[in-house]
Amino acid sequence: MKSLIEKLNRPWHKRALQTFMVIVLAHWAEHLVQAYQVYVLNWPMHDARGVLGQAFPWLVHSEVLHYNPIVFVPMTIGMCYHLFPSVPDAARMHCTCSLRLHSATI
Repeated sequence: MKSLIEKLNRPWHKRALQTFMVIVLAHWAEHLVQAYQVYVLNWPMHDARGVLGQAFPWLVHSEVLHYNPIVFVPMTIGMCYHLFPSVPDAARMHCTCSLRLHSATI
C-alpha cells in the first residue's frame, strides 16, 4: 500500500488530481442540470433527475445514491489526505480550505 501512496504522490500525482477534479465537476454539473430542470423548465422536483437520472431513473429512486456519499466521500477525503504532501506550498492553503469546506458539508 505504501508504494501506491508513493506513486500517487510522485509520478501519478497530477493524473490523480485530474481524475478527482473530473469527478467533482461532473457532480456539480449534475446538480446544475437538476436546478435548470426545476427552475427554468419548471419540471416537478420528482421528475428533475439530472443527466444520469434521465438515462437511469432507477438510480435516483433507489438507495444507490443515498449510500454513495457514505462510502465515497470518506474515501475521497482520505485520498486527498494522502495526496496532500505533494501539493506545492502555493496551493496548500487552497487545498486545506477545500478539504475543510467539503468536510463541513458532509
